[in-house]
Amino acid sequence: MKDVEIDQEGCIGCGSCYALCPKVFEDDGSGTAQLVEKFRTEGAGKGEVKDDIDCVETAENSCPVNVISVS
Repeated sequence: MKDVEIDQEGCIGCGSCYALCPKVFEDDGSGTAQLVEKFRTEGAGKGEVKDDIDCVETAENSCPVNVISVS
């Protein structure tokens, strides 16, 4: 499993994460990225995804303000 975290306070709502990885990321309705509910473990900004979901790294690397971390 991969741990995914979004620093939602630092998110500028550019939409690149949910454009590149819509099965994991989505807009929360106010312009901030959040994790899709089925992947959440601790609020809308923390969760786990299966190792075979590679788009999370693409989203992490594409975030212009570096608020997504994958480990």
